[in-house]
Amino acid sequence: MTDYESLLARIIEIQAPAQPDDRSVEWVDSAEALGVARTYNNRVELFIPGPEIEARLPSVRENLAHQIWYRTSGGSPEFEASRLVLPAAGHFNQVAAFICTELLRNGVTDDAQRSFAITEPVIDLALMRLHLSDQALTGLIGELLLMEAMLVATQDGPGIEAVFNAWAGFGRSSRDFTLGTHGIEVKTTTKTASSHHAQGVHQVEPQGAESALTLVSISIEWLGEATDGADALPDLVNRIVQRVVSAMGADPSQQMLAEFLVHVHDYGGGGDSGYDHLTMAENPAFDRPFRLRFVRGYDMTDRNIKVIRTEDIAERPHTDLASVEFRVLLPAKVSGDLNPIVGLNKTASSLIGITPEADIQ
Repeated sequence: MTDYESLLARIIEIQAPAQPDDRSVEWVDSAEALGVARTYNNRVELFIPGPEIEARLPSVRENLAHQIWYRTSGGSPEFEASRLVLPAAGHFNQVAAFICTELLRNGVTDDAQRSFAITEPVIDLALMRLHLSDQALTGLIGELLLMEAMLVATQDGPGIEAVFNAWAGFGRSSRDFTLGTHGIEVKTTTKTASSHHAQGVHQVEPQGAESALTLVSISIEWLGEATDGADALPDLVNRIVQRVVSAMGADPSQQMLAEFLVHVHDYGGGGDSGYDHLTMAENPAFDRPFRLRFVRGYDMTDRNIKVIRTEDIAERPHTDLASVEFRVLLPAKVSGDLNPIVGLNKTASSLIGITPEADIQ
């Protein structure tokens, strides 16, 4: 059967290989014109055997590769094919099943290139949505890592409530956290440098009543499997919940934690792609292991940080300030050992005015 529900059931059953170089392809049609596999780090791959498939749209072209592929099981160990790899973001199994259904419906068995050309706009939209989901997951993890570290530093009930009230990154807010007149912008990346997209100058300089702004640069690395020292979003949410209950008691924290879980789901737009901790903790799209590379807390009022600011754009009155977006590449050191503050606990403790005894990177 090649209907959507049957394809989805088959794709869900495909297991990630034990080794990074292993691959087992499941053909979804009797002619073996379309195959599905899962990578070591749980990404779904679609294979169209034969000559190279040409893509017209840039986002599709970036995720498409043609070469000789090797299998460790399931018939001939090598085959020529174009491979489309999907991001390991929310609902990637459903997206893979939908794309397969469309390719089969559009005749991939008879004319692979024609079928792909007809289906490509749908693939483009699917990749864009998965990419946004992946970005949202990465951003949510960064903000929750900082929240947990601030909860560890503050210890007491009133301080914990203040940290929860400070978090606004789950919604359409100009700031991720606000503690009094101190703004906190969290930028999370999977790169090895503090390279981040700034949606405008408001993300790199104090706004309104703010007297200070810290940009917390966090780098994480996705792992193929859970190892010692690895973390995952469900574990992170569980630790936050348990810490709050331990500090405040189950009854006083009940409403606050209920709102917290709603905010976690709403992060990045929520809807069907949001993370529901009560029902999705074992979903492989969210239970993805990662490790923390580094955390750097940058004092953005330091004029040694050379980024675009309001006065730079003001000199060009024909430029719409609200339309300016850019990428910042912040150095590992700006002002000696003072800027940035290095380490998760040190950064979190400095934000709430506590000197830490120890730290983790």
